[in-house]
Amino acid sequence: MGTRGRAERILTDDFRESPDFAVGVHCREVSELPGIASVEFLRSPHRCRFHLLILAHGDCPPHMVDFAEHRLRAGEALWLRPGQVHRFGPLADYRARYVVARPGLLGPKAVSLTRADSHALPTLLRPDAAERPRVDAAMTHLRSELDHGRGLPAVEVDECLRHLFAVLLLHLRRTAERQAAAGAGASGGAAGAAVEPLFAAYREEVERRYAEGWSVDRFAQRLGYSRRSLDRAVRAATGGTAKAYLDDRVALEAKRLLAHTVLPAWRVGRRLGFADAANFTKFFRKHAGTTPAAFRRAVTVR
Repeated sequence: MGTRGRAERILTDDFRESPDFAVGVHCREVSELPGIASVEFLRSPHRCRFHLLILAHGDCPPHMVDFAEHRLRAGEALWLRPGQVHRFGPLADYRARYVVARPGLLGPKAVSLTRADSHALPTLLRPDAAERPRVDAAMTHLRSELDHGRGLPAVEVDECLRHLFAVLLLHLRRTAERQAAAGAGASGGAAGAAVEPLFAAYREEVERRYAEGWSVDRFAQRLGYSRRSLDRAVRAATGGTAKAYLDDRVALEAKRLLAHTVLPAWRVGRRLGFADAANFTKFFRKHAGTTPAAFRRAVTVR
């Protein structure tokens, strides 16, 4: 495998070696991961292109997700979505199970109901007293189907798992929306599903086009609103400007590429719409407080 192949390697490459992926879902203890993927790979920053759930039944070491450290306690969960960069802590120290679903397992209706494609929900989830029994029951049922479905026709097991995985995500979505609403209330922004429609549209457009070097004015024009109206909607939802929201998304993607690829910094900048390497470095330093090279060294040291 060449340098580019190693740089773009993703966790699903390893999981597909497991027979469990024949039926669309993989679920085991995190401590068992070294039997499926190399420790070196798991302990390095790598990028998800699927949904990964980590559900703790005891204390866990810090787990890096998009350059923030999360320490799971019993009953808590991490919901990593496609595109996020993460890194495991010492694998033997996890008291948690993971669930990975094959890309495309859920249909459009389930994706909509679970908000599986949302970029606004939190990653670290803390189910409350009413939510946790439902999450635990959904996880137990999913594990039972995986354990007892062996030998049955794969198409039947796959269909069961599709629905059981959706049920688990539905319960976690309720937790995520509750936390998002509480966080928005504390910061003065809009809450969860009640977010300003214009901001929701802008958020989705940014997610599709953040790497194209668009200005906020161009986004406003595409959405059919004035720059002032767009700024007002974004400020109501986030407390910041439309430009700040766009810059934060570009900076996050720059960090992800620097962490999980070996692309030179100028190529990272080119991917994100910067024609000039100096402009990219200036932008990155402003938003990350350091140079691209220094950031890469810091996040790849274990």
